[in-house]
Amino acid sequence: MLAEKMAGQMFKTKEGLKTGAELAREIQNGAKKLDFESQDGSMTGKVRGEKAIAEGQPAKMQELSKANSEKYGKSTSGGAIAGKSGENLPRLETNMVTPELAAILPIIRELTPEKIQEVLEKWTQAEPGCRSRLGNEYRIIKGLGHLNALKAVASFEESSDGEETLSNTGERIDFQPGHRLDMKLNPMRTIVRALAQGGIITSQTEVREKRISTDAPHLFFVVDGSGSMAYAGRMQSAQASVQAVGYYYGPRGATFGAAAFTDNPTMLVTPPERDFERVVSAILDITPHWGTSYAKGMEMAIRAALPKSTILVFGDFEDGGEVSEEVRSLALQKELKVIGVISNSGNATYAAEICDETYIVDFNDPTQAALVALKVSQ
Repeated sequence: MLAEKMAGQMFKTKEGLKTGAELAREIQNGAKKLDFESQDGSMTGKVRGEKAIAEGQPAKMQELSKANSEKYGKSTSGGAIAGKSGENLPRLETNMVTPELAAILPIIRELTPEKIQEVLEKWTQAEPGCRSRLGNEYRIIKGLGHLNALKAVASFEESSDGEETLSNTGERIDFQPGHRLDMKLNPMRTIVRALAQGGIITSQTEVREKRISTDAPHLFFVVDGSGSMAYAGRMQSAQASVQAVGYYYGPRGATFGAAAFTDNPTMLVTPPERDFERVVSAILDITPHWGTSYAKGMEMAIRAALPKSTILVFGDFEDGGEVSEEVRSLALQKELKVIGVISNSGNATYAAEICDETYIVDFNDPTQAALVALKVSQ
């Protein structure tokens, strides 16, 4: 298409302005790396090895795809920009939605909000042995948790265009909106920015970043798995919070551990774990049931956590058991920080007695809970 429909159009490249015909000739001659943008900003293109990718305004992309299909038969816009066609060519890569979200979008479009809540409750209240990780329930609960996590991460550490900020891990980051070839794409911020502007991901909705340094934390999650956590979105908020913290700090080198408790605690993930998907999988398997013992759950976490870890406890804190003096002393020796993220309908007084810090959040809003968890995870 560059050689025919855009032969005389001018494109900006690192070497200066070039015509579509000149770019097409370079591609046909075997150019393996090429970046260009139309002068009016309506389209950008890149070549990486055998792969050609076009991005731009929806109308422009539809025009290219239609023109190419009429001449060559079924092909993709990625191949069309190089004047190629065929079933096996790479497709237009404007949609960077993650697999978790892509899997549930067709399902969600067919469901009412009430039906989505019904499906979530059905999955969280089922016994682990009765759940299917291939079913709609699992896909929806993981996907919605993932979306809430993305929203929280995007809200966390907001900065003005190009402003350098200091993250909670000591990492200096420079965020820039728009197409910047010299900076790495931030997929999460790009998705949320695109959703806010109609859902189409283009070069104009991209968010780029530079990372300069890092001081990754050790994090241990403790989740109340008692029966009361089945109400008012409590478990969904806890799960979204864990996902958000992991998505943000995992790539920065954080280590993780996780435990759940009812009358007795269960070690879900032994620290130091760097594969955060193991943590997500374990947290999504928690079924609210039975009674509560915060003291036992915290004792397990304090004994297992690495020195200088942050222990995040999620729940309603509807309990009254005391943590032993021996375990409290151990927490001091290991320089642990215990933070309670508590439902606004929970027992804040008890949370303050057994945690170093407490944060009351609305567990009907998983994104808010996740944002608080991000802010305190240092």
